[in-house]
Amino acid sequence: MKFPFSPDLLRPPLFALGLAAAILPLAGCNFVVLRSGHTAYLFGELNTSLDHAFLPVGAAVATACTELGWTGSGRQQSLVDTVLTRRTDLGRAVVIKVEQTGRASSRIRIRVGAGGDEAASRRLLERLRTILPPAPAAVLAAR
Repeated sequence: MKFPFSPDLLRPPLFALGLAAAILPLAGCNFVVLRSGHTAYLFGELNTSLDHAFLPVGAAVATACTELGWTGSGRQQSLVDTVLTRRTDLGRAVVIKVEQTGRASSRIRIRVGAGGDEAASRRLLERLRTILPPAPAAVLAAR
């Protein structure tokens, strides 16, 4: 049977279609909504929400980094967020972002190293939770 077209003409479009089908699920954005106390580790970054105001959380993060022996003093602060940069005792870069999500709530994102280090991120989060006082009862009652 003879085809009216050459099979070589189909190869580039089929390759492009296969490539698009392989890449498409990897593209896009992810949207994670976390209630207070819940933690998610996605793409090398630890995300959690806290029932504490933005400024005390930022100060507690700086204290926790000092207690863990993480050095550095990089800090960019605005009215609604803070970005702290530190180095672990092994020399890996740490980026901590604290964002205000409400009057008495904030979200924290921690990335250790380029690809992420979940154990070190969780160690910082646990230290942070020991530094911060328990959430005020008024905030918990409002949930």
